[in-house]
Amino acid sequence: AALDGPKDEENWFHCSDRIPDAATAYLHKWRDAFNLYGDKPFLQAFWIKPNLTKDCYSTPLDKLDITLAVGSTGHTLFDREAVSLGIKRAHSARQIALELVQFQSFALGGGQSKKASWDATTAIDGMANGRKNNNYTAAPCAGSKLFTFVRRETLLQTIHFNLISKEQISQCMPNVQFGRPIWECPPKYYDRATVSLMNVSYLGRLAPLSRFLLLDKDDCSYIHFLTNGFEYSDDPLLARDPFLSIEKKCSKEDEELSYLSATSGRHPWRDLQALLNLADRFSAIPLQHLETAAPKMGDETIEIWVGALLSNQAKPIEGVEWNIVLPISMLKSGNLTKYRLGIEGIALPAEMKLSEAVSAYHENLAVPQFKRKPNGLYAMNTPRSRDFRTLVLSGAKADFWTQLDQNCDILVKAVGTPNSFLNTTWYPVVRKAMEDAYFQSCPHTTPRQIQAFAHARRKLTLAGIKE
Repeated sequence: AALDGPKDEENWFHCSDRIPDAATAYLHKWRDAFNLYGDKPFLQAFWIKPNLTKDCYSTPLDKLDITLAVGSTGHTLFDREAVSLGIKRAHSARQIALELVQFQSFALGGGQSKKASWDATTAIDGMANGRKNNNYTAAPCAGSKLFTFVRRETLLQTIHFNLISKEQISQCMPNVQFGRPIWECPPKYYDRATVSLMNVSYLGRLAPLSRFLLLDKDDCSYIHFLTNGFEYSDDPLLARDPFLSIEKKCSKEDEELSYLSATSGRHPWRDLQALLNLADRFSAIPLQHLETAAPKMGDETIEIWVGALLSNQAKPIEGVEWNIVLPISMLKSGNLTKYRLGIEGIALPAEMKLSEAVSAYHENLAVPQFKRKPNGLYAMNTPRSRDFRTLVLSGAKADFWTQLDQNCDILVKAVGTPNSFLNTTWYPVVRKAMEDAYFQSCPHTTPRQIQAFAHARRKLTLAGIKE
């Protein structure tokens, strides 16, 4: 917003020195928009005047921090010192500002206990966003989406590298306008034209208003009101997020584009070929700077940060993040193809062979849940038996991928090194991980166990790939 751009790639490359002075001047110009309280408080619905005699209600300020439990209904996943309902917890001004940004961007869905009324005739629920109920809509960053940023040596260099130009917006985000932040042009609740423009604008989505709320200036421990805000589309064809990677899912009928999401227990290095897919413009847009900037910058490596907030049914599960230093040569399409072969051609077949061997081991021990019919199907196919098999096999798979997680740099190095072959570098690592996981998952101390172990181990065959 301070640079009003940059305009294009050339302008982006030379704008780093302008950022400190431009940002300082911008903050001075809009200083009234960054107060937590007052006439125009930061990231709050200050233009709404609620009627407090209606169903509008207050909620503890802890609600803004997803890591804190709130009352008797809050989760305690991250908050080991959860407080009981009614006890206030202190929040500094610095915390509140950060929590506002976090909450508006990552607020999960769920249901409102009440509708909030702003006057005698207007109720704020989900209906203004096209919904027929009063459930919360998720914020634009929620939904386990996997974000990607380039990390540099300093904060200024990191901010600079992750800026995207107006030219990139027009090329990669054709339905998105550059726009302005919400504090420069706060929309009215029923001004659908302004709201729609904010939803499909780059700067408008960077600082979303997914919840209407107002901090209570008389009691700094409470939010004056909290209800549904504006809805932001998560359709990449309508309003693409520049820091998310896109994956193409093919079905029998057509192809569907969706954002790449994180999965619990699955480290992002397994999806690196999708995260770095510059050829199809499906990767996070700031990564495209590497195509033009890397030769001028003279860098041999680049550090990439990947992270997500995993959630399920409006409940947070865990936060995941991953850092990796990559050689610039990894960005070549041929190297990404080689990397994919390392995953899909060696690691995934090894996981499948491990599952077959563990299943055969338990079948040889006459475990009822693993007994098969003559046609190869499991004799017991009840939900409980399927859960048991999943539990047993998931343990072996977790051991397998944990060992590969610790050695994924070998695959990266093999792919980025000329005249290096996966069959001699990556294959032995995968083979050892498969053998070790089988050894840990299948006890072999009694004669019967030793016989089952030896018989099922024959299934641990793993072919190499054609290079």
